[in-house]
Amino acid sequence: MASIRLENISKVYDDEVHAVTDFSLHISDREFVVIVGPSGCGKSTMLRIIAGLEEASKGDIFFSDKKMNSIPSRQRNVSMVFQSYALFPHLNVFENIAFGLRARKESKKTIQTKVKEVSSLLGIEHLLRRRPKQLSGGEKQRVAMARALVRDADVYLLDEPLSNLDSQLRASLRSEIAMLHHTAQKTFVYVTHDYTEAMTLADRIVVMKDGVINQVGTPQEIFDCPANTFVAKFFGSPQMNFYECRHNDADVWAGIRAEDILIEERSVDDAIESEVLMIERLGHESLVHVCTEKGQFIIREKGKVPYEVGDRVYIKPISQAIHYFDRESGIRIS
Repeated sequence: MASIRLENISKVYDDEVHAVTDFSLHISDREFVVIVGPSGCGKSTMLRIIAGLEEASKGDIFFSDKKMNSIPSRQRNVSMVFQSYALFPHLNVFENIAFGLRARKESKKTIQTKVKEVSSLLGIEHLLRRRPKQLSGGEKQRVAMARALVRDADVYLLDEPLSNLDSQLRASLRSEIAMLHHTAQKTFVYVTHDYTEAMTLADRIVVMKDGVINQVGTPQEIFDCPANTFVAKFFGSPQMNFYECRHNDADVWAGIRAEDILIEERSVDDAIESEVLMIERLGHESLVHVCTEKGQFIIREKGKVPYEVGDRVYIKPISQAIHYFDRESGIRIS
């Protein structure tokens, strides 16, 4: 069991690249925290600093109030799942899972019991005698997770574990990871560039950009009240629509999500005249792209739509769903 406290962590490489700047966060015992952001934002560096695989240039790391700065990785009792799986090609699945247990000189009976339990939990009992080259990508990822979970670690760190998999398999394994966290009742820190993974897995989300935390909150808080235009654009597919407007006598950015815009076939009060540019028909919903004097918008409609490319329609943002942001800084205006 472990909470994690990160105080003013910075990482600067020899070529003066600032990978992480002034990162402070408290992660509660048994919490599932997801660090999310675009490639190169410093999220994986931060995970490696927690693991002890990278040394922070500045700041302090605590596990349950014990300072860990000088504690080597092997003594931190963390278990890590890597994006690349990192399986031993010459060992079968059983031996890959058991490797860490053997290194700690666990008894043969304990190894058999623990490998059986975790392989059953992940549905890979039938793969135990196979070599990694005989496994699919999803099977390899399950083995990598089993190898991490078989250890009785205080903290589990997962570095983009699903990024090499197709979308259907990612969705399936997301559910499994959520169930594993519930079953294990341990602290999980998960890194991803996929906002959907963050939304579906996290108790809390940490949004990073250029090595800096932009926002920390629950998935609903991040989605409903993005701290700035970057967060607003990052969360949601399609991205939030933005246009210039005046609000409380100031020039600001107005942001509105695709599902919060109504389409009318006739002019109504405050509606914006538009032309349909493209329609993405997705079966359960349609994404209607329109052009207006304020710019282009994407509107989400349920099921089929009666419009065609070139039609004139009128769009009306739902006023209480509009987000306002400072034009210069991009920071949310409450």
